[in-house]
Amino acid sequence: LSIVLGKVMGASTVGLAQGLAFLALAGAAGLHPGLRGYALAFAVLTLASVGLTGLGFCIAWVLDSSQGFHAVMNLFLIPMWMLSGALFPAASAPRFLQWIIAANPVSYSVTGLQRALLPSVVPEGAASMSACLIILAAFSVVMLGLSVFVASRRDTR
Repeated sequence: LSIVLGKVMGASTVGLAQGLAFLALAGAAGLHPGLRGYALAFAVLTLASVGLTGLGFCIAWVLDSSQGFHAVMNLFLIPMWMLSGALFPAASAPRFLQWIIAANPVSYSVTGLQRALLPSVVPEGAASMSACLIILAAFSVVMLGLSVFVASRRDTR
């Protein structure tokens, strides 16, 4: 448990720091979400970084090379990003893609950040902020639990 938490929290902190660097530039981009908006964006970034780092840990633990890890992660992350609502609105996608987007935890990160930083551009029918936070928290807990399970199953690392 301590190995998993140490690795996941360490890598999540790096990812969160990168997200906060961009968040610090929000004012320069003309965004002024206020203290509540920044706090919500911080919560979304924290949960997303923990969940995605947990996913990465699960994959990394069972692979033997960093090249294999990066290849497999690209198979996960690129489709997750492309089907998150960051590139095109879910409402304009075909129905089967809308279901995939709704099941994609990254879409709740995108919607949560939209709601926190620029609520006027959130597409109609998008998840509420509370739904985004609950789904991201559940995703993080599941990925941490899966990471602990995967690490306990393979004792050669």
